[in-house]
Amino acid sequence: MVFGVPAFRPGWEMDAFANNIRVIDEWRISGGVHFCGAENPAGAVDVLAEIYRGLRANERLVVGPIGTKPNGIGAALFAAAYENVGILYDHPRRRMGRSSQTGRWHIFRVEFPAAP
Repeated sequence: MVFGVPAFRPGWEMDAFANNIRVIDEWRISGGVHFCGAENPAGAVDVLAEIYRGLRANERLVVGPIGTKPNGIGAALFAAAYENVGILYDHPRRRMGRSSQTGRWHIFRVEFPAAP
Protein backbone atom coordinates (compact mmCIF):
# COMPACT_ATOMS: atom_id res chain seq x y z
CA MET A 1 0.00 0.00 0.00
CA VAL A 2 1.32 3.39 -1.00
CA PHE A 3 -0.43 6.51 0.21
CA GLY A 4 0.10 9.93 -1.30
CA VAL A 5 0.56 12.61 1.34
CA PRO A 6 -0.45 15.19 2.18
CA ALA A 7 -4.02 14.37 1.30
CA PHE A 8 -6.18 16.98 -0.36
CA ARG A 9 -8.11 17.16 2.89
CA PRO A 10 -6.63 16.41 6.32
CA GLY A 11 -7.30 12.86 7.41
CA TRP A 12 -8.17 11.39 4.00
CA GLU A 13 -5.09 9.16 4.03
CA MET A 14 -6.31 7.62 7.31
CA ASP A 15 -9.80 7.19 5.84
CA ALA A 16 -8.26 5.34 2.88
CA PHE A 17 -6.34 3.06 5.22
CA ALA A 18 -9.29 2.46 7.55
CA ASN A 19 -11.61 1.72 4.64
CA ASN A 20 -9.24 -0.88 3.19
CA ILE A 21 -7.85 -2.59 6.29
CA ARG A 22 -10.39 -5.42 6.02
CA VAL A 23 -9.37 -6.16 2.41
CA ILE A 24 -5.68 -5.96 3.33
CA ASP A 25 -6.26 -8.50 6.10
CA GLU A 26 -8.55 -10.85 4.11
CA TRP A 27 -6.24 -10.99 1.09
CA ARG A 28 -3.14 -11.20 3.30
CA ILE A 29 -1.55 -8.31 1.44
CA SER A 30 2.00 -7.93 2.62
CA GLY A 31 4.77 -5.44 2.09
CA GLY A 32 3.81 -2.80 4.59
CA VAL A 33 2.60 0.74 4.15
CA HIS A 34 4.59 3.29 2.16
CA PHE A 35 4.13 7.00 1.60
CA CYS A 36 5.12 9.38 -1.18
CA GLY A 37 4.24 12.90 -2.26
CA ALA A 38 0.64 13.06 -3.50
CA GLU A 39 1.58 15.46 -6.30
CA ASN A 40 4.89 13.83 -7.22
CA PRO A 41 4.90 11.19 -10.00
CA ALA A 42 8.66 10.69 -9.55
CA GLY A 43 8.07 9.93 -5.87
CA ALA A 44 5.53 7.28 -6.85
CA VAL A 45 8.01 5.74 -9.31
CA ASP A 46 10.72 5.72 -6.63
CA VAL A 47 8.62 4.00 -3.97
CA LEU A 48 7.27 1.46 -6.47
CA ALA A 49 10.84 0.73 -7.61
CA GLU A 50 11.81 0.12 -3.98
CA ILE A 51 8.93 -2.34 -3.60
CA TYR A 52 9.80 -3.97 -6.95
CA ARG A 53 13.40 -4.57 -5.88
CA GLY A 54 12.08 -6.46 -2.84
CA LEU A 55 10.12 -9.00 -4.89
CA ARG A 56 11.13 -12.64 -4.97
CA ALA A 57 11.86 -14.31 -8.31
CA ASN A 58 8.38 -15.88 -8.53
CA GLU A 59 6.45 -12.74 -7.53
CA ARG A 60 4.83 -10.19 -9.81
CA LEU A 61 3.88 -6.64 -8.94
CA VAL A 62 0.40 -5.44 -9.86
CA VAL A 63 -0.24 -1.76 -9.21
CA GLY A 64 -3.74 -0.42 -8.65
CA PRO A 65 -3.43 3.38 -8.68
CA ILE A 66 -6.32 4.69 -6.63
CA GLY A 67 -5.46 8.19 -5.59
CA THR A 68 -4.22 11.43 -7.02
CA LYS A 69 -3.74 11.91 -10.73
CA PRO A 70 0.00 12.64 -10.30
CA ASN A 71 0.40 9.32 -8.46
CA GLY A 72 -1.56 7.59 -11.24
CA ILE A 73 0.83 9.10 -13.78
CA GLY A 74 3.75 7.82 -11.70
CA ALA A 75 2.23 4.32 -11.63
CA ALA A 76 1.80 4.33 -15.42
CA LEU A 77 5.40 5.52 -15.94
CA PHE A 78 6.65 2.85 -13.55
CA ALA A 79 4.73 0.11 -15.39
CA ALA A 80 6.14 1.34 -18.71
CA ALA A 81 9.72 1.31 -17.43
CA TYR A 82 9.79 -2.02 -15.56
CA GLU A 83 9.26 -5.56 -16.83
CA ASN A 84 6.66 -7.96 -15.49
CA VAL A 85 4.53 -5.25 -13.87
CA GLY A 86 0.76 -5.20 -14.17
CA ILE A 87 -1.46 -2.18 -13.73
CA LEU A 88 -5.12 -2.32 -12.78
CA TYR A 89 -7.28 0.78 -13.06
CA ASP A 90 -10.64 1.18 -11.41
CA HIS A 91 -13.57 2.66 -13.28
CA PRO A 92 -15.59 4.46 -10.63
CA ARG A 93 -19.02 5.91 -11.23
CA ARG A 94 -18.95 9.66 -10.87
CA ARG A 95 -21.13 10.91 -8.03
CA MET A 96 -23.60 13.72 -8.49
CA GLY A 97 -22.32 17.04 -7.27
CA ARG A 98 -18.64 16.35 -8.08
CA SER A 99 -16.67 19.04 -9.83
CA SER A 100 -16.56 18.94 -13.61
CA GLN A 101 -14.09 21.73 -14.15
CA THR A 102 -10.36 21.67 -14.62
CA GLY A 103 -8.30 22.55 -11.57
CA ARG A 104 -4.60 23.19 -11.35
CA TRP A 105 -2.43 21.94 -14.18
CA HIS A 106 0.64 19.82 -13.50
CA ILE A 107 3.29 19.71 -16.21
CA PHE A 108 5.96 17.03 -15.99
CA ARG A 109 9.01 16.32 -18.09
CA VAL A 110 9.71 12.60 -18.41
CA GLU A 111 12.89 11.04 -19.73
CA PHE A 112 13.46 7.32 -20.13
CA PRO A 113 17.04 6.05 -20.25
CA ALA A 114 18.24 4.93 -23.68
CA ALA A 115 17.67 1.26 -24.42
CA PRO A 116 20.85 -0.89 -24.36
